[in-house]
Amino acid sequence: MSDNKINLNEKEENNDEIILNKENISINIDDLIRSEDCIECVLNEFQKKMESSPKEKNIILKQNEIKFKKESFSSLLTPIQSLSELKEEEKYTIIIDLLNFYNFEQKNILNKLFNHHLTEKGILILLCDLNYLNQIGNDLKQILGEDNKIKMLIKLYIVSKFPFFVLFSFQKIMTSKDNINILNEKIMAYEIYEDLTLTKPLGYTLDMMPKSMTYMSNMFLYQNYLNILHPGKSVKIHIKEAFWSDNVLFSTIICDSDNEEIIKKKNCAVVILGQSYLKNFVNLNKEANLSLCNNMKYSRLIIIRPNPFNPYTIPELKDKLSSYIKLFNFKENDKNSVPIMMINDENENVDKVFIDNKVLIREIKQKEHILRQFISLESPHEIQAEIKVLISSKSRKNKDKKSIPIHTIERYSSKNLGEYLDDTYLSMFYSQNALSAIFFLNYENYPQNKKKVLVLGAGIGNICYFMDKILANNVQIDAVEIDPVVVELGRDYFGLNNYKKENNKNVNIKWYIKDPAKYIEEKDIENYYDLIIMNINNTNYKNERSPPDSFFEEKIVKKINKMLSEDGIYIMYLMSKNSNSYKNSIEIMQNNFKQILFLENNDDLNKIHFCFKTKKDKESLLKNYTNNIKILSEDENNANIKIIEQKSIYFMNMIKLID
Repeated sequence: MSDNKINLNEKEENNDEIILNKENISINIDDLIRSEDCIECVLNEFQKKMESSPKEKNIILKQNEIKFKKESFSSLLTPIQSLSELKEEEKYTIIIDLLNFYNFEQKNILNKLFNHHLTEKGILILLCDLNYLNQIGNDLKQILGEDNKIKMLIKLYIVSKFPFFVLFSFQKIMTSKDNINILNEKIMAYEIYEDLTLTKPLGYTLDMMPKSMTYMSNMFLYQNYLNILHPGKSVKIHIKEAFWSDNVLFSTIICDSDNEEIIKKKNCAVVILGQSYLKNFVNLNKEANLSLCNNMKYSRLIIIRPNPFNPYTIPELKDKLSSYIKLFNFKENDKNSVPIMMINDENENVDKVFIDNKVLIREIKQKEHILRQFISLESPHEIQAEIKVLISSKSRKNKDKKSIPIHTIERYSSKNLGEYLDDTYLSMFYSQNALSAIFFLNYENYPQNKKKVLVLGAGIGNICYFMDKILANNVQIDAVEIDPVVVELGRDYFGLNNYKKENNKNVNIKWYIKDPAKYIEEKDIENYYDLIIMNINNTNYKNERSPPDSFFEEKIVKKINKMLSEDGIYIMYLMSKNSNSYKNSIEIMQNNFKQILFLENNDDLNKIHFCFKTKKDKESLLKNYTNNIKILSEDENNANIKIIEQKSIYFMNMIKLID
């Protein structure tokens, strides 16, 4: 059998992204096994077994003559050119089938060789492609039957990466146990290098093999494409937690410079983006990636973005990266070392302001700002909320009644300085974009008709505070937070005068200390809120997504939709551990909202989504935006309006994508 149709993934360029497609081609098996070199490499593993068995019991099925470099192999194997030459019920110790290329039509041949011609401890070696690897476990299960008493030692040798072909070896191991599930049998997978040495094996079970081999095949496919530089192009690849897992450990952008002088350097580096760098989504677009590559003066930059659910420390992440650097490096640089660097906006000048067993409040001094951050220790890599801090003498600030004092750390209090909330600066990209939705609300009869806003998971109250300030008190905010301690920390350590046990001082913000999901279930209102903001972050690694699963239950999503006014918007920052979880979440939202827009970025598992109760066309959204800017910008002293107006350009970009 010299010609076979197989699936090969070919690359196709579409603007700056690479899309991988499948097409059928023809291939010659004789060329595939590299003139017996690969089969000889595999046979080295079984030489002792062949030597202990008579030559006539070791057979190799192949049409053409075999010429081994190791002469002893020729003396240990009997060549057979067709299946008809096999004697009826004759048992063989080793059967090497290079005559048949195994696919879905060869199950009967597999059954014949395995059950009728292989001894109790015999070894069967066959050749197949990626498609049949997805099926072979079920075929073996059918061949062995329900009363199976055969265990197996299974090894897999990757012969060709482009296209993906393997030599599969099965060794029978008879046991006294009944009903052995062959799908639980362990596989040891090896890659055959060009110098015919074997890699260290990867271990997994037969039922995990389809996912594992598909993932490995994709990695090899990317390697084939990335062997050379593609100036100005970028490829996005999700690195899985394990070969058989759906969970994304980190996302990788391989970006090649478009600068001729930098390309001539023929160098490559890895950068891991820190959490503070990632909190601003603008750092994730294609232009920013290319700019980073050129600024660092590398021909290729491998940009690593850890998944928010990632449980690994930076040293652990670097260790896991090592095996992928070889895949993503280009051929002209594969002999050189590839540095791994960390990019982070943070200065190492960090002060702990408050810490208990649940919460960390820290202060970071940067070049331009002093930022105070709220972090849940359940998700220590994620900044939940942040404000900008002003430093001034206490005497000067006492004269300014508008200044809001906050708990001052010893670094400043010892110098008779105080710390104050800078409420002219709205920090964090998510907060800025969530509040930019105010430009797309209906302001008919405003400010007489106050805007009604619900914040789920209000936390320390930063979104509520700035929403109230931006809308100049012409708003009614219902803030729902399960933990009263967090709300009090917002008042004491962040200057957000949002809640007191005996006196709710801010009449525009009404606090509900309860589970947000319970609040939604129990609240009996319709067509009420102009804006609902989901502010619950849940990136504990045990979870699949954030917000928690309860907010994707059909009854909860329907109730959120019901609570919105006809022109209302529901804002949600959806983060997912894997693509299946993300797709499932979006399907639920699409079934309940007329229109969903999201901010464009290079990360397809983490996006800010704007869900509209009523579908809007592009023209009406743009017109509404222009009118609202005029209405809301009347207060020239409100610096936050200018900040979120600048950020709303990202919102504008996603509106332009509407058909």
